[in-house]
Amino acid sequence: MKIVFKDFLFNKGILVNDYNREESCTFEVRFSLAYLFAVNVTEGIEKLDRSMIPYVSRRLGENVPKPFYNGFPQSVRELSPDALLFDQLLHYTRTYGLGCFDGPGYSVMEESFERVAFKEEVTPKKFICLDEKEAEKRLFGYVSDMLASTRPLAPAAFSIVLDYIREYGLVPERIASKHTVVCLLDELRDTRLVKHLYLSDVLKLVEEIQYNRYFSSDIKRLNFKNADRKFISDVLDLIFAEGYLDVRSCYEKKALWAGLLHHIHYKPRCERAREFINLMRNHGNESVYSELERKIAEGDIRGAVDCLVEGKGQGALIRSLNYLASRASDGDVDYIISRLDRVKPLLLLQMLVRFATYDTEGGPRQFGFIRQGLYHVHRETGSEMKHRRSLLSEEKAEKLRSAIEERFVERMKHRLGRVYISKEMYDVAVPLKAAAGSLGYGVLPSGSRMHIGEGKKIRGFTYWEKVYDIDLSIIGVKENGKRREFSWRTMYASQSEGLTFSGDETSGYNGGSEYYDLDLDACRKLYPDVKYFVFCNNVYSDAHFNECICRAGYMMRDTEDSGEIFEPKTVKSSFTVDCDSSFCYMFAIDPWERRFIWLNTSMQGDSHLAVEGDMGFVEDLVRMCDIMSVGRLFELMATEVVSFPEDAELILSDEEPEAPEGVEILRSCDFERVLAMLE
Repeated sequence: MKIVFKDFLFNKGILVNDYNREESCTFEVRFSLAYLFAVNVTEGIEKLDRSMIPYVSRRLGENVPKPFYNGFPQSVRELSPDALLFDQLLHYTRTYGLGCFDGPGYSVMEESFERVAFKEEVTPKKFICLDEKEAEKRLFGYVSDMLASTRPLAPAAFSIVLDYIREYGLVPERIASKHTVVCLLDELRDTRLVKHLYLSDVLKLVEEIQYNRYFSSDIKRLNFKNADRKFISDVLDLIFAEGYLDVRSCYEKKALWAGLLHHIHYKPRCERAREFINLMRNHGNESVYSELERKIAEGDIRGAVDCLVEGKGQGALIRSLNYLASRASDGDVDYIISRLDRVKPLLLLQMLVRFATYDTEGGPRQFGFIRQGLYHVHRETGSEMKHRRSLLSEEKAEKLRSAIEERFVERMKHRLGRVYISKEMYDVAVPLKAAAGSLGYGVLPSGSRMHIGEGKKIRGFTYWEKVYDIDLSIIGVKENGKRREFSWRTMYASQSEGLTFSGDETSGYNGGSEYYDLDLDACRKLYPDVKYFVFCNNVYSDAHFNECICRAGYMMRDTEDSGEIFEPKTVKSSFTVDCDSSFCYMFAIDPWERRFIWLNTSMQGDSHLAVEGDMGFVEDLVRMCDIMSVGRLFELMATEVVSFPEDAELILSDEEPEAPEGVEILRSCDFERVLAMLE
């Protein structure tokens, strides 16, 4: 089995034996995995192979470079601010001033430090072991679920689907997401996939080719090669011959269509194609949205609603809900709600989240959307606020929220039989923002939260190669929305028992690392005005994460100086950061509620400082589980929630409970299956 598939299954707690040989040392392998990495194999012990020991080491962290302060954290706290500042200035002078990038720099002020032997109690990581045939069956299920979801895939998840299709020759019968279809078409150039597109989707394909192959998102300025022109022409020919011609939707981007047809020198081969070209080149606009605006201008809100539903479907109606409701009377709002009877559950849930966090105060709104695997944030400008007409009253917003929730519950109820739900699943968020996240072991959906035990300390980490300078930092978010920065720029004067930084490594091309230790009890005393501590990762060098090798994650520690700085046993999550951007938000810590909150969001932009990004979305993610958790979702779908796993027809748990044969077990890492159930 290809290593990319084995790595993907490892993220799900699955080890794969693809050597097809019997081992005589399975006990020794199991013991070594437990002793070295706290990996407890609970199923398929007889399939364990000695090659799994170095493999697990690579996945959880192998040969991790030493940080700037080798005695971190204790030795750092023993240095004065002057010594810390001198260390960093000397280091910066050496690397940036003298251009010495040949090897990582280390402290000259730090005294020698001898670490004690590792002596902590750790929580085992539960894994199962499968042979190659069983693993391929699991992998097919995950890929099928990803193809069944209407949500765009994260770049890493899309790579799994693409590699699977290439490796196993899969020709998907159903691909629910248009974004996934156009990405596969661009990569594979397999025109058999055209059957999954409408005519209006061709512009999405053009946009993907422009971004993926020409590194531009502006499709008004195309400069395709002849091979791309011919490919788009072939796609159009197939759609005109056999596909769905949603011409009214094409009117919405009439100028772009005219430009595209001219650029590719398209020659129609049938009457329908010739007619379409004439429509796109002539005057007049018969798009649904043009008619919608005419009816709104006439004060005919109900007519506008009917026009939108008949022309674009109920999905378009619910996406325009705020726009229409802000211009509607109370009676018209009731009519709008009455037309929302067949909206897909996933879209209902997205809108439920939006209205549950709706701000009726009239301040600047913040809009977040995912594009090309990155999260974009736009905050309204003063001019936009001045001309805004779509602010809803508190009463209207609540009315819409209640109506959406009622329809969502109605659509989801009794989809399943008897379900067992473990307690921790009520703190796992539904993976609505997975398209902008990273994949890796221990990664949960954005907004998921975990309780941090008493006395536990968080050690966030990042390590890298093939780029000189990556910065790990923490942003303290206060109640009033202001921030406090804990980064390489401030930590020479801010090291404390609550927050300790391992030093700024700026010459780590051949291997660099940075760490932060966070002690919750001390942080509450030292920083009483900080509501959340947000861990960020950003590339300071002139590069994106996908141009280097970078891993990040966190450990849960009892004793800071027990064992090595990087102890695989204590790693709770380790993932690859490979987004086409220079910064990302990884997770947040709530010291007051003692909660760890997954953010896992790759942000659009080229900033060298993570602190410059807009962090208003953090509050929305923190509330995700209160709006709808995975536990609550399956509670809605269950005909009956049972108290014991042995009574269930479906089990929702990370504990790998004993289950009757044939009963499906879903875990918090099974993003794909959860989303597929929402379709």
